[in-house]
Amino acid sequence: MLELLTRLGYTLSLKKCSFVPSTCKKFLGFFIDSLRQAHILPLDKKQKFIELREFILSLKEVDLKTLQRFSGKCISMSLAVPGCKLFCREVNAAISFCTKNSRKVKVSGALRDELDYWKFIDSWSGCSKWRPEFHNGVELTTDSSGFRYGALVGTGKDRIVLGDYWLHNDERPIHEKEADAILKSLMSLGQSLLNSRVEVCTDNMAVICAWNSQGGKSQGLNDLIKQIFKVVMLYNIDLHLSFVSSVQNVADGASRILSAADTMLNARSWLKVEDCFEPHTVDLMSLDSNVMCSSDNKPLPHFTPWPTPETAGVNVFSQDLTKESNPYVYPPFVLIFPF
Repeated sequence: MLELLTRLGYTLSLKKCSFVPSTCKKFLGFFIDSLRQAHILPLDKKQKFIELREFILSLKEVDLKTLQRFSGKCISMSLAVPGCKLFCREVNAAISFCTKNSRKVKVSGALRDELDYWKFIDSWSGCSKWRPEFHNGVELTTDSSGFRYGALVGTGKDRIVLGDYWLHNDERPIHEKEADAILKSLMSLGQSLLNSRVEVCTDNMAVICAWNSQGGKSQGLNDLIKQIFKVVMLYNIDLHLSFVSSVQNVADGASRILSAADTMLNARSWLKVEDCFEPHTVDLMSLDSNVMCSSDNKPLPHFTPWPTPETAGVNVFSQDLTKESNPYVYPPFVLIFPF
């Protein structure tokens, strides 16, 4: 009776059964690898996705059905490819446009940029693990005011304070600045966060929701979440955001520092210095926000008091300055004598 029912397909599908033990099996369109503990994207599925992407990119206008197919394939790959939902927001916006207006949408601007982003899949051989093992934990608290961001790394005596000023004409809404504070803090710590579990405390729920949902309604916030995602992937970070009230946010003070030590020469005075002493090669004491620029308007390599995204080194007193051919320095008054 069991043999008869099996042959009829009532108990087991023999075509889907494997009588040879294996650590990697194909199920529901993906390879399930028990050794790597990950879902892996099959080549045939990848190839079909590439063909559809290139077909859309070859068009001037694309219809609703084709966009829905592409979005569906993106979401289906989320088991094997991290961040899929984050990078199909423009496609979904185009689907909404087609639905409301009953016409095709042009393959240009942000939509084309998002489609171009998916070209990374052509050579991608990674996977999305089920159980990431991160033995190194980092606690990070961030905050932003209207003119500066601040961050505290770690706890107790080993706590590190980070921060820098926004540009004087930065009028972005506070939720974007809060997200940028997380981004700049992660970039500042960089290699030290490799293969770490990072717990970030922030007092902005919009940022937390956008990260957990892989995007939100704000285009500016989505762009910053994408940049955070790229840093997370670059250093293999297991990032978790949690809410802390503004009153209990210990990074609040670091985001409100306004110090005369962070002053700089104005553009006219800097041009005079450059003319008198020839082009400089390095700014010995600065932040990313007040570093002097070369003649082609690019920031000079510079040493900062703490880690920043663009620093060439932390603490000028620990650097070998004999390698610098024509350095520039504008030290705070209290450091003129020791420097």
